[in-house]
Amino acid sequence: MTILAADPDTGEMTDPRDMQRTIRLLLQGHPDVRRVHELGKLKLPRGEVSIADTDHLHKQPLQRRVPRRQHPVTLLCGDDPAEVGAVVIRFGEGEVARVERAQGTFPYAEDDRLWLKGTVAAIFDYSTAGNLYEPERKRVEALLVLPDDQPGALIAVPGLSKPWNVAVFRPALDGATFYSAWWALDAADEPLALVVDCALFA
Repeated sequence: MTILAADPDTGEMTDPRDMQRTIRLLLQGHPDVRRVHELGKLKLPRGEVSIADTDHLHKQPLQRRVPRRQHPVTLLCGDDPAEVGAVVIRFGEGEVARVERAQGTFPYAEDDRLWLKGTVAAIFDYSTAGNLYEPERKRVEALLVLPDDQPGALIAVPGLSKPWNVAVFRPALDGATFYSAWWALDAADEPLALVVDCALFA
């Protein structure tokens, strides 16, 4: 069940949580996490992270950049092992000094929410997806699917003009379609992790 609630006056979805606390708990071991899935390492050759529905891969990247290499991806699930409550991508070790909501780039610079209206979401390096030709894009979209009992996967797509891989996951939707992404930053303001929050954990 999602944490989000509808404002009775406006109908807008609101989030009552202290996100600084919640994101730190998700990185350190949230007590409501029932299952952890280690997907492997996501290649981010340009350090440009995009988050999108699998049928809308042309999504502008987040404003912050991350180190250009492979980074481990972890899925955190609650009572339903097939629904993902949070996705964690780690970039380094260290103490979290502060937590910052992730923002998009133009024309999504004002966006601080993820509108994931499909049943499967994707995380990938924007520059790699941006280099796909239309026939390649259609083939990738056809590959990015999940069995009903599988919460996520790390998929390498062979035979493209450039090597490409993507992390796909099934958010815990429960009728609400917007989520958020958060940077965990160290004392030097460098990203230690990116957490995609699916509004499942308090």
